[in-house]
Amino acid sequence: NPSDQRAPVALLHAELKAQNYELKQLSGAEGLGQEVPKDAAAVMVLGPTQQFQAPEARALAEFAARGGKLFLALDPESGLNFNELMEPLGLKFTAILLANDVAHARKTYTPSDRTIIATRTYSSHPSVTTNGRSGFPVFFNGAGVLEELPTHPAELSVDFAVRGDPATWNDLNRNFQPDTPPEVRKAWAVAAAVTRKKAGSTKVEDELRALVLADSDAIADEVLGVSKGNGYLVIDG
Repeated sequence: NPSDQRAPVALLHAELKAQNYELKQLSGAEGLGQEVPKDAAAVMVLGPTQQFQAPEARALAEFAARGGKLFLALDPESGLNFNELMEPLGLKFTAILLANDVAHARKTYTPSDRTIIATRTYSSHPSVTTNGRSGFPVFFNGAGVLEELPTHPAELSVDFAVRGDPATWNDLNRNFQPDTPPEVRKAWAVAAAVTRKKAGSTKVEDELRALVLADSDAIADEVLGVSKGNGYLVIDG
């Protein structure tokens, strides 16, 4: 779509094809309002710019409930919280831009570079196994905030696989300066792995698995082309 200003993901597409995945587009026009196709191994939602309609969100939730696999990458630039996607996963997404004046990449050599945060703060989740062992950093170019909902179904398990460097702050006024307080420096969560076992089943294919990123630019061509850590996040994820 020529009017789509989101970062291109050609490298991601190529890597998925190299992993022997067949890629198909899925939207309301392709029947998402009814259901996710039965033969779908996984659904990827990359950088949505609009809230999902109720039938679309319901179809994704039903797909997850029957053991579907989800890869979601959201952006704070949208200004949306995507509760219709996050709540069934026990998560909350806040469209607040994160910044770091210690661990970040340089692109324009201006204060705005502080929003290209770098981190090596990983959990023990399989999606970050290679990065954890090798010490590769991952970069998020304009990340929002992920949090676990205070209450959600007990069978949902949330693991924050990637957190920002502890010097990261929530840039509430987007001036690229740490105005603390009210802004807070801490290891904000930027990637979450969610699982939910199906009652009465121990089969992996029956288990919901979702990987949620607080920034779609982390898997776009500009970053994947230069960051081994981001590449392994995709492959392991």
